[in-house]
Amino acid sequence: MKVGIIGIGHSRFGRRDDVTVQELAFEPFVEALTDAGIQRSDIDATIVGGSPVYMIQRSIAGPITEYLGLNPKPVWLTEAACSSSAVALRTAYALIASGMHEIVLVLGGQKMLEQSTA
Repeated sequence: MKVGIIGIGHSRFGRRDDVTVQELAFEPFVEALTDAGIQRSDIDATIVGGSPVYMIQRSIAGPITEYLGLNPKPVWLTEAACSSSAVALRTAYALIASGMHEIVLVLGGQKMLEQSTA
C-alpha cells in the first residue's frame, strides 16, 4: 500500500498573541483541506504533534480537534520535544499503512509564550 501526503497548509509564523492555539491550528487546517481537495468529513483520525504547556493545558489534541469540528473521531497527541511533528507523521503513516484509517490529519503546533520564562 502506498501512503502519501495529499495536502499541506501553514500558519503565519511568529509571536501570535492574536490567536489561541486552536485558532492557530485552524489556519493550516483550512489550507490543507483546500490543497487536498477533501472535506472535513473525509478525515478518519487526527494526530497532533506538540508539547503542551503543562501548567495551562495538559493535552492540546482534544481542544484543537473539537474547535476544528472533528469530534467524535479518534485523536492522538504525540509528544517528543522538537520531534513531535515528525513522530505525528510517522504515527499517521503507520495508521494508514496498517489499513486502520484511510485519511489522517496531522497537525503540528503549540504556543510557547503563554507563560513567563521564569
